[in-house]
Amino acid sequence: MLGNLGVQICRTTSSQLPAQDLDQTYIIQRHVGQGKYGQVFKAQNKLNKQIVALKKIKQEKEANGFPRTAMREIHLLSSMKHENIVSFKEVIVQSSKEKASTFLVLEYMDTDLHNLLQRRIVFGLDQVRCLMYQILDALTYLHSRNVYHRDLKPNNILYNDKGQVKICDFGMANEYSKRRPQTKRILVPQYRAPEIYLGEQQYDCSVDVWSAGILFLELIVKQSPFVLAKSEFQCFAKIIDLCGTPTEGLNFIFSFMVIGQMRIHFHITMNISKDPKKEHCERYLHAQSSAPPQLIDLIDRMLTLNPAKRIKAQEALKHQYFENRIFVM
Repeated sequence: MLGNLGVQICRTTSSQLPAQDLDQTYIIQRHVGQGKYGQVFKAQNKLNKQIVALKKIKQEKEANGFPRTAMREIHLLSSMKHENIVSFKEVIVQSSKEKASTFLVLEYMDTDLHNLLQRRIVFGLDQVRCLMYQILDALTYLHSRNVYHRDLKPNNILYNDKGQVKICDFGMANEYSKRRPQTKRILVPQYRAPEIYLGEQQYDCSVDVWSAGILFLELIVKQSPFVLAKSEFQCFAKIIDLCGTPTEGLNFIFSFMVIGQMRIHFHITMNISKDPKKEHCERYLHAQSSAPPQLIDLIDRMLTLNPAKRIKAQEALKHQYFENRIFVM
């Protein structure tokens, strides 16, 4: 649980939380990023000289109380400790005449995978293997605690000059429950699992494995397989290109799931009847890179269309691709 701070946050707006003077403790050095849920600054603790990240929480409607996404992030990060998950330090609420501002104080990392990919930094296969292992290790930890991230993408994988990666931004993360339907509006389209496209509301931690598989594919071939996809529909079409059309049994399941989304059902039907020989993940990787067979097999298992047959993060860590790992960064 969140403890006393969490109870306060749940019941109040940020202007009613105990205020602190941010400037007394931290020196803000520069703005380093901005996401859907707030801005991020690099800062230094005046007392211990430690460099930290300050995440300023976006609060569009103060009357609605503390944002649910920030509440989730505090709740989850404050209860977790893993070397590949960004560490949470404290919450600072700074009051002013206009309104109160809330900052999450987090571990600072040099950059993220999105920035590195944008700068066309090339990772060797040994480096990719090291990154993959760390991300899967973090996912195994999360999933063992019945938590799924639900927003895994390069922007949310932090990176430092030691070659270490850490998953961040837990605003969309949640504790898995079979008893309640889950939101379908998660993830950017390029990293969204096919079952979410098709209306499944009882999805599980396998959605993170799919997202990680797409991310690994991007690291290997040096570009996103969705680079030409301009819409959600085109992204889903690319998934079918990449993974092949569903089997007869799986297509029946998907047909049941897509009630109310007939354009996707129509697309699957057209692909099966007109063009059954779609490009599969293995063929795509062979064409785009010199990936070894073990890596291709792992990616193929992570990008299995049927979530029930998709490899688990814990199983992926034990895959033969990681058996003789010599990590070079």
